[in-house]
Amino acid sequence: MKKTAGTIVVLMGMLVALGAMGAAQETGQASALDQRLVAFAARMRVSLSMAAFAAFSPSLPDARAQADRLATLLRGDGDRTLGLVQEADLLPEWIAARVEDPDKERALLGAAETVRGFLRLALSSAVSASRARTLGSAADDLLRAYACLLAAWGQPVEGVSIPGLVAVLRGFGIPVAT
Repeated sequence: MKKTAGTIVVLMGMLVALGAMGAAQETGQASALDQRLVAFAARMRVSLSMAAFAAFSPSLPDARAQADRLATLLRGDGDRTLGLVQEADLLPEWIAARVEDPDKERALLGAAETVRGFLRLALSSAVSASRARTLGSAADDLLRAYACLLAAWGQPVEGVSIPGLVAVLRGFGIPVAT
């Protein structure tokens, strides 16, 4: 069950990334920077799915394993792959390299800071869930991680809008699937 669930999440992430890359190429905005940003957004969407799935794990060992996978996606796995937190640290560089309007740059930098802060909080919650002693506390930590990831994504929820990754994507003119 664990391997199957993990495989499903990885396959979902690959499909989301391929679809997002295709959308960027279709709009004629397929610069290397845009492609990195689209890939980052696809991985963010995978992290949201992972956190939601993990929060409803049937046992403590399952919840810990899912939390470990989420933490690895967020922090990276060492030399091979950057984590979402590390990539979020690159957002200000990406914005500075692409945006010339100072007002737009300031707004996008604020959104990037939101993304960075909430991704760090999500990582902290995922690590806490991986060390939890009860299924209930692991689920609480994973739901907290999900909430932080949702805030980092920046999609309006019930009329409240936090400027996050959606604002950055739109600022680059990249279509956002909702």
